[in-house]
Formats: sequence, C-alpha cells, structure tokens
Amino acid sequence: MNWLSRLNPANHLFGRIFLWFWITLILVVTVTAFATREIARNQEGSLSELNESQEHWLEENQRLLARLPALLEQSRDLAAALDRLSKRNRQLIVLVRQRDNALISPVPARELGDSKAFARASASDEAVMLHIRHFEFIGPINKITYNGDTYSLFLGRMARPNPLREFREQYPLALLTLALILSAVPCFLLARSLVKPLTALGRHARQMGAGNLQSKDLHTALRGDEIGQLAREFNQMATHLEDMLERQKRMLSDISHELRSPLTRMQVAVALAENEFGEDHPLCKRISKEAGQLDTMLGQLLALARLESQQSQRYSHFQTSDILSQIVQDAEFEASAVNKHLISEFGDSAPLYGDAQLIASALENILRNGIKYAKQSIAVHANLPDDQSWQLVIEDDGPGVAEEHLTKLFTPFYRTSEARDRDSGGVGLGLAIAARAIHANGGNISAMRSTEYGGLRIEVTLPLHPVS
Repeated sequence: MNWLSRLNPANHLFGRIFLWFWITLILVVTVTAFATREIARNQEGSLSELNESQEHWLEENQRLLARLPALLEQSRDLAAALDRLSKRNRQLIVLVRQRDNALISPVPARELGDSKAFARASASDEAVMLHIRHFEFIGPINKITYNGDTYSLFLGRMARPNPLREFREQYPLALLTLALILSAVPCFLLARSLVKPLTALGRHARQMGAGNLQSKDLHTALRGDEIGQLAREFNQMATHLEDMLERQKRMLSDISHELRSPLTRMQVAVALAENEFGEDHPLCKRISKEAGQLDTMLGQLLALARLESQQSQRYSHFQTSDILSQIVQDAEFEASAVNKHLISEFGDSAPLYGDAQLIASALENILRNGIKYAKQSIAVHANLPDDQSWQLVIEDDGPGVAEEHLTKLFTPFYRTSEARDRDSGGVGLGLAIAARAIHANGGNISAMRSTEYGGLRIEVTLPLHPVS
C-alpha cells in the first residue's frame, strides 16, 4: 500500500496544486459550455431587425415576391408548389398558417425546429429577421390566401457556415474533452513553477543537513516573488551557519594549541613533584593521571581540527593487509591484558587508495572502543560486499547502544552515558575522529546493534582502488 500512497497526487504539493487548478478550470469550462449551449438554445428562433445586407437581399428578390402570391393561390398542391418554386429560385419559401401556426415548407419540419418562432414573427407588423439553426428567414413579407386560410410568407436561405458551431453540435463531448486537455497544460506549468523551486530548496536543505553547508540555491534566489525571498533567506542562513561553524573549528584548534604550553609546564611540574615526593604519592598520581587525560583530549581535539580542515593528508595506494596485521597484533595484546578474546578473519587483501596512516588510526580507534566495552569477546572481520568496496566489521558483546543513540555516536563530544565514559576517561571524541578520517578517504561508517554478539556493531566501508 505504500506505493499506492506515493502515487496518490493528493499526498504531494505538486499534485494538490495541479488538481486544484485543473478541477477549477474543469468546472469553469463545463459551466461555460452548458451556459453557452443553453443561451444558444434560447436564442434559436430569435428575432432581429433587418440589417443593410438583409434588406439588399430582400430587394433582389422583389420580383419573385411580387409573383409568389398569385402563383401559390393558383396551385392545387401548396406544398409541391413551394418545393418547386424554392428549387427553381434557389430560395427557401415557407408559409405559416395563421389559424394554427402550421408550417408548410420544402424542407422537413424537424430541421426548422419549433414553429413558435415563426408564429412570433408572423405577429410582427413589419418584416424581421428570424434565425433558426442553419437558416435565416425574412418575414412576414406577404399574406397569401389559399382555400380560405391565410398564410404568412417567409423567404429563407442557408445561414453563413460556422465551423465551430457545427463541430460543437456534432461532437459536443469531443470539444469538451479537448478543452479539458488543453486546460491541463497551463495548470501543469503553473503547478510546476510553484513546486520546482520548493523541491530545489528541499534538496539543498538535505545537503546542508548532511553537512554540506556550501549548498545554496542561487537560481531560485533570483526570483522576485515570495519563493525567491525564501531562497535568499535560506542562502543567508547557510552562510551564517558556515561562518559560525568555521569560527568554532578555528576556536577549537586555537584553544587546543594554546593549552599545549601550560599543559607541558604542568607535566614538568608533576615530574619535579614526583622526584621530590615520590611517584607513589597520591597527589602526584592523581595530578599525573589528570594531566595525561588532558593531554590525550588535546591531541584528539587537534586531530579532529586537522581532519575538519583536511590538513596533512598523504594519499597513496596500499593493501589492507599492510595496516590490518599490525592493528590486530596490538589489539590482541590489549585484549589479552584485560582477559578478553579477539576473533579476527580477513580473507584476501584488497587494494585501497587514501591516507593509510589516517585509516589505520581510525580502525585502531574503533577496535579499541570495542575492547573497552566488550565483556569477553570482540570480533573483527573483513569482506567484499561488492566489486567496488571493501568492508570491515567490528562487533562486541558489550552492553551495546540504544537505538536512539546510534546515529549520534559519531558526533563530537556525544556520550551515551556520562558516568560510564567518565570512568573510562572518554570525552566522546574517539568515534567522531574515526568517522571524520573514514569520510575524508571517501568511505562510510555506520553503527547498529550486533545480532550475533548482542553488543555494538560498527561497519566501515571504503572504495576499492586497484592499481592500474
């Protein structure tokens, strides 16, 4: 049902705008069509005064009109006489019997419609123009008496052709369908002009949310309407965020550098105190431990600052076996020192391209994190998920991380449990540095719960780069 929901136009802004305008146009077109049709019906048999062209037509037929009463009064069959005279003179000659408004015409009565129009015209004191469907008549011209009945004489002809009217009468649904299809085009363009810049803004917002603060919608910002104003404010916000983050990075780097000097002096003072009071003195041990943690944190801050600014990266081709062997040896030694077991499986070596030292440091950092929180076992294994990437998976049987914290593990200074990390000496920088190092080399890192060991599972994926 999800795909049906995605196809539903009402679930999208573009679909709602398009349907709103299109349905409105459909209603307008439909009402207009029916109103026009009703007006046309009401106007059938409409009477009007003679214009100059019609008066000229009447003058041209004066000789015929002068002879018609005598010719018709002498005929035995009135209808046959009308048909014969109409064909001979190429005119439509119609009689209206005054006592019952009956029509006598050379054309079928159904083509002339309702006889009431002729009755209204017959009641006129002077000749008028009568429009009926495809015909136009002038009358009453003369009065004719035949077999005791009085008739009003009308002279008619085919009206000038009107292709649109004929097409509408013959194919009413086709004309309505064509109007609806044509109305969909401007509705589509209008909806697209409103939704397209919003879609572009959404795309840039997603890019900015992914960390690309240089993503700005310059094209939409050129518009002069409210959407253009929104794009300009969005670009201004992105610029402010970029400047603020840059200042924060610079401040973090500067503070780390500035703290190096007093830290060095503190370590010298600790060494002098240990010489005087002994290394086992409680205060000396405490100060030495805190100074060591501060030194580690400053080193991590400097490493993070260098990664953020992409400084001092040395790229080269190397094999995964060049870095994994030493990392695993060191990890096995550290794990055995705390009575934990490391399981490793790597398979064939794979070619990579990047900063080998930086990648090795990141993997070692992740592995040490697993050793720190594992209860008994840590597993690390490598594989090739496809022909374009290499993947390293590190799992442990520790307490793991709650689902809501998994996406924030790689955020600087983020800690899932402050008490636990404080006891272990962590400040929430290790995994953040590892993630920055992996991303700097074109890779990806993700965290999830380990289904096999029950603890944390971290997957590192790097692109393969065979040496050509």
